Amino acid sequence: MTNITRRQFFAGFAALAVLAVTPEPAEAMPAKFRKCPKVTQNSITYMLYQRCAIVTKTPNRASVTIPHSIRHNGKTYTVRSIWDHTIEECPKIRRIVLKARDLEAIEDPAIFEDRRILVICYDRSTYAWLRRNRVNVRKHF
Repeated sequence: MTNITRRQFFAGFAALAVLAVTPEPAEAMPAKFRKCPKVTQNSITYMLYQRCAIVTKTPNRASVTIPHSIRHNGKTYTVRSIWDHTIEECPKIRRIVLKARDLEAIEDPAIFEDRRILVICYDRSTYAWLRRNRVNVRKHF
């Protein structure tokens, strides 16, 4: 063991204190999404990227309906993804109605892990994918 000086000890302590109070970002957002506009419709927040809409925030209520597409400034954006921590941060949600037919990704682990959440699906391929992943899902087609 080597002896450290009082100055080295306090410098190390100060560095640890700064790390402890510095908030970590919830996620490292890819550079291509940093300047994307966000829009809220029916209490659901979407990030618009090219002609796609990504669900980033949902209301904390018992049932949430995610549409197939949204319109903003005269353009139609197809809902393609549900972002990480979108559902997880809403403990009241017990039912999600997925009307999105072109869903490419569901990044929120709450949909896969929370058996209390019922997903009602309007698309055959999304329904089959969710069933294979043991999600509590019902079909509506």
